[in-house]
Amino acid sequence: MPEKEAGTTIDPFGHDRQVTNRRKLPHRYGWRASLRAFERRLKNLLIPTLGTLMRPRGSREPPNWSAGPHRVLYLRYDRIGDMVLATGIIKAIVSAQPTVKVDVLASAANAAVLRGNPYVHAVVTVDKKRPWSYLTALLRIRRTRYDAVVDAMVLTPSLTSTLLMWASSARHRIGIAERGNDSALTIRVNRVPDAVHWIDRSAALLAAFGVDPHRSSAEVRGTLVMSGTHPAGRSSKQATGWGIWRPELFLTASELRQGEAYWHSADGLAPYPRGARCRLVVNVSASSRERYWPQEHFITTLIRIRMCFPDVSILVIGTPDDAARMAQIAGSGGALAAYTPHYRQMMAIVARSDVVFTADTSVTHVASAFWKPSVVMFVGEGGACWGPYGTAGQVISTDAPSLESTDVDPVIRALESLLAAERFAITDSIHLA
Repeated sequence: MPEKEAGTTIDPFGHDRQVTNRRKLPHRYGWRASLRAFERRLKNLLIPTLGTLMRPRGSREPPNWSAGPHRVLYLRYDRIGDMVLATGIIKAIVSAQPTVKVDVLASAANAAVLRGNPYVHAVVTVDKKRPWSYLTALLRIRRTRYDAVVDAMVLTPSLTSTLLMWASSARHRIGIAERGNDSALTIRVNRVPDAVHWIDRSAALLAAFGVDPHRSSAEVRGTLVMSGTHPAGRSSKQATGWGIWRPELFLTASELRQGEAYWHSADGLAPYPRGARCRLVVNVSASSRERYWPQEHFITTLIRIRMCFPDVSILVIGTPDDAARMAQIAGSGGALAAYTPHYRQMMAIVARSDVVFTADTSVTHVASAFWKPSVVMFVGEGGACWGPYGTAGQVISTDAPSLESTDVDPVIRALESLLAAERFAITDSIHLA
């Protein structure tokens, strides 16, 4: 499986989508938003035209997956968080059709997410910084002779995905209908009614593999218990998602021991033994400035949490570029900074935590993969689509152009609720033992 070269660093907390409410951003962002809008309009014109030129011939019926072995290529070469969210859908495909081997087209940044995943047969990697890597990947794809290629884009079509599907020479091109590239697909699946979260929307792709996402969602939704009943304020919402196709991440025993070592150092700052306290991990980084919560807000929150829960262990995480910010927040807030240059180190820390606090980044999805309750701050209304998936927690959103105006009070109330619940669960399990 492809990996980063030794000594290199990837951004462990890369944002997983574009800002959806650009018109509210300060003026300095205006020209960038205009350029992106022009680029989107141009692509929206090109994609239907190319789709018509690439119109496939022959049957549009799904193959008989059970008739024999099949190779399928799943396109997910974009952001880290999107790859984390895709793991539950990939597992569902392989579980429904054991004769199908799923390969994934990944990026140099998000390929590490799939390391150790037993549901992924192979990973083909491309690197935007090395354009020639696309040619190398395409040659490998054509040599493999895939039976089907899956366009995993859910909300909008991708010009690159459309070209890759055509160039792959795969007999079947699978994608969600009514996104603007229908003519390029051989198998079009309908959207899942009432789906809001990105994962539940992605489940529409499962219909091409004999799984009825409509019935699955209806059966499970009625039995799910939504956690996070303590309201965090007018702008907060409970965690979203039906929880059926939960993402999964796979860490080695060595990686888990390393994550535990980080926590062992943080546990030493609290006056109680591990069995009686919670572990709170706080991510202070983001990929865009509007998603940076003010440093003083983090410090105030940690101080007040420490006053209410003197036994809590707190680790502050972030990108290598934010080392000074992490040190300041941790030092002033009575916490410990954990410097993790590689993505999987952050995953191990989250896996060994009890509660997660972060802005809208891929850390949110890692928390969902490990069933960790989380409090997540959003700019705009993206929380329903990109928030915690089926886990306890709160989504706190703001209509302002950045998180700078998000007050500490709703955040603290949400964290107090989750920490109290987790501490009770830990204490109760100790008594039962």
